[in-house]
Amino acid sequence: MNDVYETARFLLERYPNIVRFATASVSPNYDDQSGLMINNNDISHIFDQMISIHKNYWVDIRNSRPLPICFSEWLDPEYRSYDLFRWCTIWIANAITITQNWNLKLCPVLNYSVANVLKNSYEEIKRIIWEFDGNSLESLKKTSPKECLNCSILETCKWWCKGEALALWKDITMRSRYLKKPQRDSKLLLDLMRDEDLIQVKEFRFREKIRFRKDWNNYVIRGERFALLTSYEFEMLQYLRNLWNFSPMEICTKYGLNLELFNAFLNKLEKAKAILN
Repeated sequence: MNDVYETARFLLERYPNIVRFATASVSPNYDDQSGLMINNNDISHIFDQMISIHKNYWVDIRNSRPLPICFSEWLDPEYRSYDLFRWCTIWIANAITITQNWNLKLCPVLNYSVANVLKNSYEEIKRIIWEFDGNSLESLKKTSPKECLNCSILETCKWWCKGEALALWKDITMRSRYLKKPQRDSKLLLDLMRDEDLIQVKEFRFREKIRFRKDWNNYVIRGERFALLTSYEFEMLQYLRNLWNFSPMEICTKYGLNLELFNAFLNKLEKAKAILN
């Protein structure tokens, strides 16, 4: 079964300006699509094809649907070097969906609405979002499977695609079929998020168009992808953006910045494709 690779080959050879190839598993509805969901063994085979696509055609690859982070422990460690494990970004990175009846969905794949933009006030909608998204650890635990409650990386992982849980079992707290085991520490998460040494890059420049919005105490920015910045990181972004071009080492030397923390900040920007070199 090499359908993923062959699809990419067909598209990339016909349209050479494509810069990214992404997979997205079926989002089942309540009736007849659960049998089309990818099983555990097939995910390994799909990821192998994705890596071959990257190596042969030099395009970015991405898995666009959430997978529990613990699932990566069961797979080849090489997969962790690519953008193949994605935690739930509901509301933070996904655009909201408003139906023709003005009902609001927090993610396009959700099968139901959580509010109505004409009937509910902004404060009511914000409260609903906080409860649904797990904006605090307390609210997150109310919507998480019991198997995940003591996991050390629950707040980052948010366990899996909530839309699929609702579609398959009509219960957001049901465990993912891809769930493996709770993590005792952050080692696996840090391995997935490991940073490149960008301090030594001679020069970066910002892409011309970057979108951003304030999300309560944080900022969501988007180049080609999304990144979540603290208010301090956003202030630094604004300063560097005014420079247009900048040398990481010169900035760190000039202001006495912590190299490790500044490198982590640069990796956020680079992964969001907000900066280029």
